[in-house]
Amino acid sequence: MPCNSDYLEPRTSEKQTRKAAELICFVRRNRGMPIDRRMEKAAEHIYGEPATLNEVVVELCRLLNEMDASSRDTLIYDARSKTARDLADWWEEHLEADRARETKEAEEQRRQVLRQSALAKLTTEEARAFEP
Repeated sequence: MPCNSDYLEPRTSEKQTRKAAELICFVRRNRGMPIDRRMEKAAEHIYGEPATLNEVVVELCRLLNEMDASSRDTLIYDARSKTARDLADWWEEHLEADRARETKEAEEQRRQVLRQSALAKLTTEEARAFEP
């Protein structure tokens, strides 16, 4: 029998991969959609293998965004289902992270526009002084 590392505690990203894969299976099952065997394996594996965290996050976000708001809310906010409550927690955290990322990106874009505007007001020699 080959050696393995299943006795080692999974890292946070591996736990998140597994959890998101479980949630993908939950959403697909509840919507009557086929469940990819690879996602089933990731949901069962201690380290979330063979899926990657980015892959499962993108897939779960896509599945939820494709649903109309009413259907999504009915599925996510079913208080009788622990998995639905876990999905609601995941979704709300994901939306908050998206908002924070979008705010940061918008601020960075605004700073770039301001920087370009300021540099455009300088002479060529003055602008060169700011080059790295």
